[in-house]
Amino acid sequence: MQTSRSDNKLIALWLFASLVAVIPALSFLPATLVGGEYIPAGNDSMYHARRIIDAAIGERGFYEFDTMIHAPEGSWVTWPWAYNYLMAQALKLALWIQPDMQPMKFLAHVPVVWLLVNVGLLTLLLRSLKLPIALSAVALVGFALSPLTQLLHGVGIIDHHFLELTFVLLVTWSGLRLFEKPGSGSAAVQLGIALGTAPAVHTSLFVLQIPVLLTVLVFWLQGRRAPFEKLHVTAIALLASTTLVLLPSEPFHQFFFELGTFSWFHFYVALCSAAALILLQRFAISKRNLAIVGGSLAVLALPLVVPFLVGASYIAGDKAGLQGITEVSSPIGMMTQSGSLLGAARFYGYLVLLAPVLFAGFLWLAVKDRSARNLFFAVSALLGLVMLLSQFRFHPFGSWALLAGGVYFAHRLGIARGLKPSVLAGGTLVALLLLMQPALRYQLFKPPMPGLDREYAVIHPIFSEFAEACAANPGVALSAQDDGHRIRYHTDCSVISNNFLLTERQIEKLIFADVMLQSEPSELLGYAPYLEYVLVHIYSIYTTTDDGPVPTPLDELKTLNPPLFYALAIEQNVPPYFELVAELRVEDERDIPYAQVYRITPPATDD
Repeated sequence: MQTSRSDNKLIALWLFASLVAVIPALSFLPATLVGGEYIPAGNDSMYHARRIIDAAIGERGFYEFDTMIHAPEGSWVTWPWAYNYLMAQALKLALWIQPDMQPMKFLAHVPVVWLLVNVGLLTLLLRSLKLPIALSAVALVGFALSPLTQLLHGVGIIDHHFLELTFVLLVTWSGLRLFEKPGSGSAAVQLGIALGTAPAVHTSLFVLQIPVLLTVLVFWLQGRRAPFEKLHVTAIALLASTTLVLLPSEPFHQFFFELGTFSWFHFYVALCSAAALILLQRFAISKRNLAIVGGSLAVLALPLVVPFLVGASYIAGDKAGLQGITEVSSPIGMMTQSGSLLGAARFYGYLVLLAPVLFAGFLWLAVKDRSARNLFFAVSALLGLVMLLSQFRFHPFGSWALLAGGVYFAHRLGIARGLKPSVLAGGTLVALLLLMQPALRYQLFKPPMPGLDREYAVIHPIFSEFAEACAANPGVALSAQDDGHRIRYHTDCSVISNNFLLTERQIEKLIFADVMLQSEPSELLGYAPYLEYVLVHIYSIYTTTDDGPVPTPLDELKTLNPPLFYALAIEQNVPPYFELVAELRVEDERDIPYAQVYRITPPATDD
């Protein structure tokens, strides 16, 4: 099959933009390669790596219920099976080809290679909007250089969010295909499969069904039939693919019905969406049919109310332990916390200031444009922008809309004003680079810390001795919330709490651990007789000033750290049955420890 000249240009543009994206992604190497050892970059990457490596080459194999987190009871892993399981299979193949390779070396480079996929999907999305290739190039260069893209694909960042972006782009492109040509059976099947398989990567991806439903609903309410021809095909493909990817899920087998695990909730959502598509296809708008369809869908939606309220509390940041986590901060929250626009602009650039303008533009497009394709594009972008502005963690849902929306409206403006394509593209590129200036300056090519976290970089050396102790005597460890995933990656010890904060068990364990961190060392076994290790981590050991880092005074350290850590490390209030396993000390006049590992070995008592 021959390709057209325009297709050849798009392929060349895809390869060029991918190369532009890969170069800064590889600049994250210092975050993942430390002393010749590859480590995961980022807190959640630590747990992903542990679960993938266990499934590929570990004795524990693949698990969805982890007995070594939220100890001693254990806890369901709230991430679905697909991403970690498929990564484990890829790792097995890589180690079969090169047995002496560090497992993390392979895993670390997967997100970088995956840039080819996500840049390709955005290229197809832009082509579906029938944009000039020069404006598509502007959007793709912006995507390639954006810190939001790099923080998903940087080497060592093996969190699942880069694959979330894949499904956001895949569903959007698939929807544009179908609504451009409603009679296309292949487009209908493609959209249904994309929607159905997406929640197997993350449970929140069921929301991608919303733009499809809203687009069809608007057409139905207007009495128009254009996009309805193959909706039953999309509905069948959605329900069938959802069922197939649910079959390996243990929470599905256990008959769970909750948003936080890949469960019957997701089957029911797909069932409701499929039913809605078929009802809207089969019944023409009338007062009678409006009552039938509306009443049916309202009844179907009733079981979803409670899970949606739980999800809303997470988005609102109401759950314990969420405060202060970057993932749940909104752009406005970032600006408020830092006291400066740069608090958000260093990630989003000044592009984030265009979000309200683009939001208004997409609302106008949704109301005024009669095209099914453009309506779907507008609704998808509106949902993406809402999610992007709600939490940093949701930026994969909306970052594409900032770029695609910007060049789309620039194109319409250029047509209205009679601007030459080259002039329009050049001006748009200049504007984009100016708007991205803070992000390019403060994030791109900025030397990253090991593990992408200053506090982790400081205590990283202690994990080698901690791992040796846990290998000899595995046990349950108490630590700060952020160190839970790190302990699980580096050692064979279990943890009481970590950064999983979706289920009631996980929240209860966080609160329980915090109670212990506020207690005296001698009181610990009264709370948890099974406790065998404590990882002491003194945070903010240095304070950053205009003149550089300076030692934080002891009285400030006392207010910045849990009483338990301060008592053990600074006050040396150490019970006799606490054995010091490892320690890191500051090299200044204070001569104090900033990280310690204690093993608790209480003397035997008479019955």
